[in-house]
Amino acid sequence: MLALGLSMKCENVANVRFPSTPRAFPAASFKVSADDRILKIQKDDTLLLYSHKLKQQQRQVIEFLTMASPVNTSPEDVKAAFERPLNEIYDSLYDDDVAFMVNELPVLASKCKQLSSTEKGRNYVDLRMPAFVLGSNKLEGTTSPGVSEGETFRVLVELMKSDEFPIQPGAHRIPWEEEGNNSDNSAWYEQCEVHISALKMILTWAENGEPLTPEKLLQCHSVLMQGAVTSTGEGFQSRFRSFDEPAMAGTYVFPNKVDHEKKIREALEKHEAEFATSHPAAWASKLLREILTNHPFMNGNGRLARLCFAYALVRSGVPCAIVLSDWHTKARIHYIRAVQDAQGQKGPTKYQKLHCMAIVGMYATLKNMLNFCEAKL
Repeated sequence: MLALGLSMKCENVANVRFPSTPRAFPAASFKVSADDRILKIQKDDTLLLYSHKLKQQQRQVIEFLTMASPVNTSPEDVKAAFERPLNEIYDSLYDDDVAFMVNELPVLASKCKQLSSTEKGRNYVDLRMPAFVLGSNKLEGTTSPGVSEGETFRVLVELMKSDEFPIQPGAHRIPWEEEGNNSDNSAWYEQCEVHISALKMILTWAENGEPLTPEKLLQCHSVLMQGAVTSTGEGFQSRFRSFDEPAMAGTYVFPNKVDHEKKIREALEKHEAEFATSHPAAWASKLLREILTNHPFMNGNGRLARLCFAYALVRSGVPCAIVLSDWHTKARIHYIRAVQDAQGQKGPTKYQKLHCMAIVGMYATLKNMLNFCEAKL
């Protein structure tokens, strides 16, 4: 899939055909002209031209069009990552023994990594994608208008078997409301399907060890919000929030009067530098907070942040998509409070609740995977 320059609008590429899965382009198939900054990509004997106005401080645009070498994280590597110290946990939030889970996760995550290469393991990894989307929508406060969660899950599993999955840019069919408050089931299914498509995209980057960039975030966001319409019926456009566009959620007012693209780039670079030394739960929680707090887009930031949380864990070797939920009946309230603490507090305790939710969610999901894979026929 092609990531587009940030100065380009999404409608300019609505008719471009994209490959069904991300792939590497051979080195001989593209070149950048230093004079006019025209990126030439030869695909299926058709020359596609994209004009890019590159800022002097930006990296070369080719960086986010090429795939990194696959990273085959071994079970031993996963175990080692989960053995890194995690000091900020908030045990009193739950009845669960979170400290016990922290100690159990190295072996549990390593075991699940081994199982992910089996047929049952691969099946579970696939089934977790629609389960992730449903869990993320629960945290967002959006659910189906007329069908059960179980029925939605079964429909999404079938949609994933379609030749049209994952949905590509410009291929959406049914408009859906940008806040997720859909009035009919067809729009709900469409929203969920583009959500799964965005999840598949970002997890592919994670599995290949590709660091996130603002360009990748924009590309993923454009898939996530594809087909969304505003309250006035206009098509939603994925773009970085401009300098003078204010935004808020609940009582929290997000930073304004800043270069949002530059700010998120700096945050991503700083976050990437901590990958090799951070506990996976801490690394994923911090990335989620960065996306939520910077709020780089006009809508869809929460959904994108939870995709990034799943990306960070898979990048660390977790074999499947995990939503930041503690599986409790008050999970949404817990999530909101944890995010508020992370955004509003200063000092070493601000991540306590987020870390706690991450540990509980990972432990429950990986235990589920273990039981799924070891179940007798």
